[in-house]
Amino acid sequence: MKLAVIDLDDTLVSKEITRSASVYAYEKGLQKLRESGLNVPEELRTYSFRNLNRIIELYPRFEEAYLSAYEEYLVGRREKLMEEKQRAGKILETLVDIYHIDEFIILTANRAAMKIVKAMGLANNPLLREIIIVPGINYVDEKAKIISNLKEKYERIIYVADCVVNDAEVARRSNVEFLHVKDLLERLYSAGTKPRSLNIQS
Repeated sequence: MKLAVIDLDDTLVSKEITRSASVYAYEKGLQKLRESGLNVPEELRTYSFRNLNRIIELYPRFEEAYLSAYEEYLVGRREKLMEEKQRAGKILETLVDIYHIDEFIILTANRAAMKIVKAMGLANNPLLREIIIVPGINYVDEKAKIISNLKEKYERIIYVADCVVNDAEVARRSNVEFLHVKDLLERLYSAGTKPRSLNIQS
């Protein structure tokens, strides 16, 4: 069995969407905290990945408001998400047709991953084994450990992602092949490959 472990942000979906959604949801979450009478420290009033993890640690109910607002944002970007769905579909189909993968896992530090995958219509893909969300900011270590554990079940694992620094380090630590998403798309387009349908549903 061959497995593709795929990053989410800027791999299956553009950071244009995920960054905007995160900022929007973060501000909505802060608003909910203020309405409940909580005074959030000034250093946590602007979105960053680190601040998101910190504020959820301090105020656990923030996450529910954040995810609800994130979903609200995605609903408003349905047309753009359908474009992203087509791009993601080509990535997945190319992994099947050229790299002969049997299954794929989405591995991400994005807490809203389930909502993104559902909004893009990828949740019903027959090859999707699971979505794994790693917590915290030490995601390089966390992703590497997960991939290393998966090696017992698969004869080959390819890690597909967008960052030549952190993501390549994930692959190095887990001793698996790293495939940059841009290289994957370039191979697809230069070969003139016409990907077949994988029944990606809305």
